[in-house]
Amino acid sequence: MTHTNRIALAAVPNAVRDARDFVALVLRHQQRDALGDAATLVVSELVTNALRASTDAGPAALADGSFDEPGLSAQIIVQPNAVRLSVRDPSPRLPHLSAPDRDAEHGRGLLLVQALTSRWGVYRLPTGGKVVWAELTTSPITTGVSCDESHVGLTG
Repeated sequence: MTHTNRIALAAVPNAVRDARDFVALVLRHQQRDALGDAATLVVSELVTNALRASTDAGPAALADGSFDEPGLSAQIIVQPNAVRLSVRDPSPRLPHLSAPDRDAEHGRGLLLVQALTSRWGVYRLPTGGKVVWAELTTSPITTGVSCDESHVGLTG
């Protein structure tokens, strides 16, 4: 059986903690605690990237001239052999793997996501923004690179 849960997140630093707590709670409820450490680390990295992208995108101007703070959301889908984590943000900028300098303070998040998941990717939303997703499986991880117009990431 598949279980889907979503949470809306404010574009504030506490969103990372809120997403981590949300994922841990869902995994406990679904008796999938074994994936808890990896899943909470992965969602932390995805939300951190989304926060950076949302800050770069800035608030969206509404028709009345006021501003709407960019919103984020996280989703977890628990399936019999996998857990899929997704984070939506309003930025059109796609994430990419990088090879940060040894002394760099940033740039390792997607490397962690790649190492901990069986596959990950990103797709643009027709209404603007994007969704970055990652899957953790209960089977051994094998990875390979795949790219097309709508998805970029790793596949197993």
